[in-house]
Amino acid sequence: MKLLKRIAIWIAISLTIQSLGLLYLDKKIFVNTTTFKAVKVEEEPKNKDIEITLPEGKDLRVSFDGKFISYLDNGKVNLINTKTGEAINIENEADSEVSNYEWLSDRNRMLLVEKKKQSSTKSKLTIYYYDANKKEKGKMEELDNVAESAKVDKIKAAILTNVTYIKVNEKGVKSSIYRIDINHKITQPNLMSSAVSNMDVIPHEDSLVYEDSISRSIYSTEPKKKLAFNDKVTLLNIDSEDIVYVGSISGDKISKITYGLLKEETNKWKTVTLKEPTDKKDIHVNRKSEILINDNLNGIVSNLTTSKETSYKGKFLFMYDTGVASVSQGKLIKTEFNK
Repeated sequence: MKLLKRIAIWIAISLTIQSLGLLYLDKKIFVNTTTFKAVKVEEEPKNKDIEITLPEGKDLRVSFDGKFISYLDNGKVNLINTKTGEAINIENEADSEVSNYEWLSDRNRMLLVEKKKQSSTKSKLTIYYYDANKKEKGKMEELDNVAESAKVDKIKAAILTNVTYIKVNEKGVKSSIYRIDINHKITQPNLMSSAVSNMDVIPHEDSLVYEDSISRSIYSTEPKKKLAFNDKVTLLNIDSEDIVYVGSISGDKISKITYGLLKEETNKWKTVTLKEPTDKKDIHVNRKSEILINDNLNGIVSNLTTSKETSYKGKFLFMYDTGVASVSQGKLIKTEFNK
């Protein structure tokens, strides 16, 4: 019993000493120690676009980043800012109508051509730029004495070389191509076809690539040559790295995509065979040189380069740099691509 009593006393003394030691450390030693508090960090939500109601029955187009949607109405270009919902009307010059316009591929700026009647047989075409961010319009150049029936079919600009090509359709399949250089000098390039159906420009070179509407042959101006292909082909796109994309035609669809640089022989170009024939309008090449395919039936955009897929709701409208735009119940839906 005495032994147990001694053990109990020593345990009590030990606990008392430990308690006094801890109390001393808390009051004297750790008095300036920083106190930590757990705080939940929440990521700030990104600013969402407001709800946009799209006009019906219009040929809608989009700026490179999806910020602006545009359409023609009564001969004028109208814009919708998809971030704010603001409607913007670009005013024409007196007695003029917009014949056509084209967004640039890397900025919120467009080129537009206004047509003004000069006589019963002749018209004047005036080329302008419009900066959507600055709401600024400027005159570039004029084309006088074109046929009154002429219509601007395509506008293509090589931003790095400051060269613009304008395709003007006249009677039948005949078309005229006008080249405007950095000094605003207008010339007509010597082409290997007078029936051009499609065209695009090489960004880093002063070269036009164009397609003959009858033979489906594809040519370039610099170097001046016909591009050799074994299949019946059509020009699809030219990306920011000067790579030319052509599609092999199967029926009225594209079954294969061949791509490469003009300086390379076409038999050395790369080829991608599509899983199933696809409409030309559903094939898109972005500024990263990635090939994207739209599947209207399933509402999916497939990136053939990265193997990523992005699902969207509603009816497909178009693709832009970072996503796909669609419409559901008259409302615009913007879906970012999966990364």
